[in-house]
Amino acid sequence: MKKHLKIIFFILLSLIQLAIPAQMILGREKALNNGEIFKFRIEPVDPVDNFRGNYLIINFNDNKIPAVDSKDYVRNQTVYAFVENDGDGFTHFTSVSPAVPRRGNYIRTKVLYSDNEAVYIKIPFDRYYMAEDKAKLAEEVYNKSLRNRKDVYVSVRIYDGDAAVDGLYIDGERIENYLRNQ
Repeated sequence: MKKHLKIIFFILLSLIQLAIPAQMILGREKALNNGEIFKFRIEPVDPVDNFRGNYLIINFNDNKIPAVDSKDYVRNQTVYAFVENDGDGFTHFTSVSPAVPRRGNYIRTKVLYSDNEAVYIKIPFDRYYMAEDKAKLAEEVYNKSLRNRKDVYVSVRIYDGDAAVDGLYIDGERIENYLRNQ
């Protein structure tokens, strides 16, 4: 009987270990398939530490959210940051809430820190994965484009709090196509 319980416990533990990454993957897939597209401007990163493995590090210049009650937020607290497009079609964070929203476009994230005026959040989509054979050239083009003040942004699909990077663009062209046309 004891051996039987150990087997059941082992099976349950295995299922839990599989369920957690599966839930994360399904959330990203739901966002990619059903999410609304938002464009976020990005800024340069130290080129010495810009590329690790097969992805580009994306540095966002907009993680500050004005909040009247900003001192109520603590480091690593889960929050929901609302997004809105400006007149140029780019996305900005407009407000933050500790409670799960019933509607609206928002992402689930964590607080980095807060001060008297604002809450600063961790952007949960800070990497853009590339094919290994394109990685080095993509890094060079990405950094050069940012230094030359070209219009560089990422499109992110947001659905029900989950967010997934859909593409990285240079002057309106997806980086993979931009590299082919160089």
